[in-house]
Amino acid sequence: MNVGVMRQASRSLGVAGSARVARWNCVPYTQALPLPVSLGDMTIDGRPPAPFALFLARRPTDNAVNPQLSAVLLGVVEGLTEFLPISSTGHLIVAESLIGYKDAGETFTIVIQLGAILAVVFYYWKLLLAKLGGLFQGEQASVRFWLNIVVACIPAAVIGLLFEKKIKALLFTPTVVATSLIVGGIILYIVETRRATAGHQDNGLEPDLDSVTLRQALWVGVAQVFAVLFPGTSRSGASIVGGLLSGLNRVTATAFSFFLGIPLLGAAGLYSLYKARGTLSQVSGGTSALIIGTVVSFVVALASVTWLLRYVSRHDFRGFAISAWWRAW
Repeated sequence: MNVGVMRQASRSLGVAGSARVARWNCVPYTQALPLPVSLGDMTIDGRPPAPFALFLARRPTDNAVNPQLSAVLLGVVEGLTEFLPISSTGHLIVAESLIGYKDAGETFTIVIQLGAILAVVFYYWKLLLAKLGGLFQGEQASVRFWLNIVVACIPAAVIGLLFEKKIKALLFTPTVVATSLIVGGIILYIVETRRATAGHQDNGLEPDLDSVTLRQALWVGVAQVFAVLFPGTSRSGASIVGGLLSGLNRVTATAFSFFLGIPLLGAAGLYSLYKARGTLSQVSGGTSALIIGTVVSFVVALASVTWLLRYVSRHDFRGFAISAWWRAW
């Protein structure tokens, strides 16, 4: 296979280019790409190449993976990426393109996302019940915990409700997604480097959610707005950076980010699922694929959350920042 074909086809795989990529065959260079193609600046149809270019473009519709197996693979991708400081949406788009999975109305993606959210609820169920009981009893620490969650959710929820359609129409482009990945990685790297230089020692610490102040929760909430405004920005990554900048230690910022995902992603997922209720029967593989994907997403997300909390108690996020630059390239 010509190296030029591999390079150009792989760099063209992404958010806006995935539908076009699905039509390509592995044929000679001039036949593989729709014209016009500018080799000088590597643009296609006048637009820059999309991010997440990891594999050679092929024709997935001719070699589509079994729907049930596709559900397993996509469930793994969702579970691994939902709560890590990387873009879960971008990874799912690439995975669906590679295996030839057709997600009618994004219904499948919405449902398996709920599986990942349930994993966090399951992981923290004892703490959630304790905080809920404390809320009704007027316990100060529990009241402050739930107030912090509400305050941190408000900015992203308001911006999302007001500008969702405009953001999707104007900003959901390969250029914005790639730029968001790169800029987000740079910010995460700088924040962690400055903390290390300042002598912050987070190793071996446990999450201390009762220490989160209202001001710190607001910082986290404002940081999450960037994930809403700029597609390609990781919600968990943005909220963790906000927590670190507000003075939270790495483990507490990560755990707080997990809790914020429950109302934000849960509400968004249920609302989107309600809107897409008419397309459930169109999901490739039917109900069995939905169940398989959700269960796999739940199991993998549970393992991912467990691993990440252990990881951040011993390491910083600079490795994730570097991987974001590589994925954008």
